[in-house]
Amino acid sequence: MSDWNAASSSLLVRAGRETDAPLLPDVERSAAQAFLQVPGLEWIAADDVTSEAEHRAAIRAGASWVAEISRELVGFAVATEVGDALHLEELSVRFDAQGRGVGAALMRNVIDFAVLRRRSVVTLTTFRDLPFNEAFYSRFGFLTLTRDRLSARLRDILSQEELLGMPPDRRCAMSLNLEREKPGGGER
Repeated sequence: MSDWNAASSSLLVRAGRETDAPLLPDVERSAAQAFLQVPGLEWIAADDVTSEAEHRAAIRAGASWVAEISRELVGFAVATEVGDALHLEELSVRFDAQGRGVGAALMRNVIDFAVLRRRSVVTLTTFRDLPFNEAFYSRFGFLTLTRDRLSARLRDILSQEELLGMPPDRRCAMSLNLEREKPGGGER
C-alpha cells in the first residue's frame, strides 16, 4: 500500500505508454478487491485480468489512459472505437486509491476523447446496482439500456460476458449520447 494522499498530491491522467503495460494487470487485480465486499461476486477478485499484451495493443491503438498520483500509477481506462461509438472496455483504479476522484478523472478523459474523435456515443457494460459500477457511470450521464434498446454489438458483448461466468441478471449495458457535445451542438 502506498503512503500518498490524493488531497496533497497532483493527479495526472495521460495517454498510456508501452512502459505502463507490465504494471496495468496488477492495477486491475488491486481494483477487483472491491468485489470481495459484494456477495456473490467475490470470485471476481481472483479472476483473470487484461493481459500485458492486450494493454500494449490498446496503447498502440491510442485508446488507453493511465492515472498517476505523485508519479505512481493508480488507475487506467481502455476503450475501443467501434463505428460511431467509443466502447469503454475497462476502467480500473487501484483499491487503495478508490474514492479519491481517480476514476472520475479517467472517465472525463474518456468522454473528452470521444468528443474529440467525433463519436456520437460512449458505451460500456457493467454491474447493476453497485455504487462503483452502474451508479458511478450514471453520474456522468450514462443511461442504463433496456433489452429492447441494445444494439447487436452490446447484446453480443453481454452474451460473451455470460459465457465467461458473469451473472446476466446483474449485468447491464449503458450509453452516453454525445450528439449534444459535438462542436456547435450545444452545452456540454
